[in-house]
Amino acid sequence: MPKLIDLTRTLVHGMPVYPGDPGLESETVATYAKDGYLTSKWKMVSHLGTHIDSPLHYVPRSWSVDKIPLETFFGPASVISLAEPLKKIRTTPAKITSAMLEKHREAFQKRERILIHTGWEKKYGESQYFTSFPSLTVEASQWIVNHHIKLLGFDTPSVSSFRSEDENTASEDAVCHRILLRVKPPVIILEGLVNLDKLPGWPAKFILSCFPWKMEGADGCPVRAVAIIDG
Repeated sequence: MPKLIDLTRTLVHGMPVYPGDPGLESETVATYAKDGYLTSKWKMVSHLGTHIDSPLHYVPRSWSVDKIPLETFFGPASVISLAEPLKKIRTTPAKITSAMLEKHREAFQKRERILIHTGWEKKYGESQYFTSFPSLTVEASQWIVNHHIKLLGFDTPSVSSFRSEDENTASEDAVCHRILLRVKPPVIILEGLVNLDKLPGWPAKFILSCFPWKMEGADGCPVRAVAIIDG
């Protein structure tokens, strides 16, 4: 019997959200007392909690969530840990460089789905969670694209810090997203993961399942991310 490890953050009222995003809202539209059943209406941003970014999030006229091939969201995956080298970096936010990733080249060569454990999940609920998380550099983003993977996952709220600026004044966050999402086929981004420290590290592999809703034209979508490990 395979072991299932939930990699998904629970969506709850009042949960922290990315700066500027609206919070989760829900409304009861049918009750047991009045209608004999319970039905709710939800309102939330498309990038809440554990979610994917579709190419359309940063690249006009590109794939929306419903256009991404299903096999992207299911198949062999591995996790690499950058938690220890990131602890040694004193600048904030710490940068994930191509040199760090180069030490895990074999994983990127042999797996189409890579999850990166930074340990930042432990900061959830703190004020710095959304502003100081470890983030990709532009160079590291290009390194990843050059290795032709299908999906890249993080235990951080995004792939790169929105506070950083490159020499062209565009935010580094936007540049890194575009590098990953505009390539053909794109590197689909999975953000806000939890429990990566419970997974067997490289070279171990597991099956990742992280299907989004099939919503036409969606730029992103919450997912139920699960690691399936052979017993």
